[in-house]
Amino acid sequence: MPVDPDVFTVVLTRTPADNAMLGDALHGHFKETWGVDLRCIGFATSRVQTLADVDRGELNDQVTAADALAFTSRHGVRAALELLGAGRLLDAHMRGMLIACVGPRSAAELAAAGVTVDVVADPSTAQALGDALVARLSAGATVLVMCGDQARPELSATLLAGGISALQSVVYSNEDALEATRASASALVLTGPQLPSPQPATLAKL
Repeated sequence: MPVDPDVFTVVLTRTPADNAMLGDALHGHFKETWGVDLRCIGFATSRVQTLADVDRGELNDQVTAADALAFTSRHGVRAALELLGAGRLLDAHMRGMLIACVGPRSAAELAAAGVTVDVVADPSTAQALGDALVARLSAGATVLVMCGDQARPELSATLLAGGISALQSVVYSNEDALEATRASASALVLTGPQLPSPQPATLAKL
């Protein structure tokens, strides 16, 4: 893999804690493999905010009608807590609604609010979350997916293939914030529940 002889710059697109762990691993790999120094820049791929125009009454009705509530990110959890409140989720859970998360971090956000999580995908992918829900629910059940305005189709497709109805509720927005950073970076590492784990050997110059 060709790299600049001086400093190789990589933009990491997770939370500060996640970036720190990945940055440490990449530093060692680049130094050992290519003998170059690495400069890591922590940068969010998007600016996320809960949608102000969500119809809370309609969202509440959707929760009432659903057999399960699925979260594909911590942003969805935070938006649900802001729009509905932990008490509403607790009430729905007590009435038999299944609560599922794509990974341990989104589950931890709910747990911190006192909400019990029934299903945590392993591995943390939309496919695994869909498979887990299909295994737990009866055919014809409805899953309400709390998602952003750039939601990927894998979870809904997996649910539908398993005979489960999937209803998406868009509760937060993503504003792209990458363009200004691409030109100055040597590489961009995109990671997330829907993306494969980054392997340093596969990084390419932009």
